[in-house]
Amino acid sequence: MAEQAQPIAPNSSDNSSLRVTGIPQLQAPEADSNYLKWSFVVTVHLNSINLGYLLKEVKPKDRTAKWTKDNADVCSFIVRTIHQDNLHLIQAFPEDAKGMWDALHEAHLDSTAGGRIYWLRKLVLLRLAGDNVENHIKEM
Repeated sequence: MAEQAQPIAPNSSDNSSLRVTGIPQLQAPEADSNYLKWSFVVTVHLNSINLGYLLKEVKPKDRTAKWTKDNADVCSFIVRTIHQDNLHLIQAFPEDAKGMWDALHEAHLDSTAGGRIYWLRKLVLLRLAGDNVENHIKEM
């Protein structure tokens, strides 16, 4: 009788799957940042290999040797999937995947079309040219 494959335990992770092939590179934080797409792809990928838990807070008392290894692997993965213009944002977190994730989130969401800085900059730089207020608002 053939042996049945043993199911993978839910708390296991296959860090050999942390390849960056197919993962878009996170561009620099600008108005046309691809952060939302990048973070979605990375989240789905990490969840698929049981490493998504590292993007959430894990209390220090719950950090096992497995967590330490997984965290180091995800830190490396994040560094390898971002453009070098993002490195200064995460340099304070060389051993903290969640810290890296949060720093990138904060920097990019303030730079995308939904961020406050984006809209403030747009308001300051865009001036009414002519008398057509309706067209001016559409340009914003």
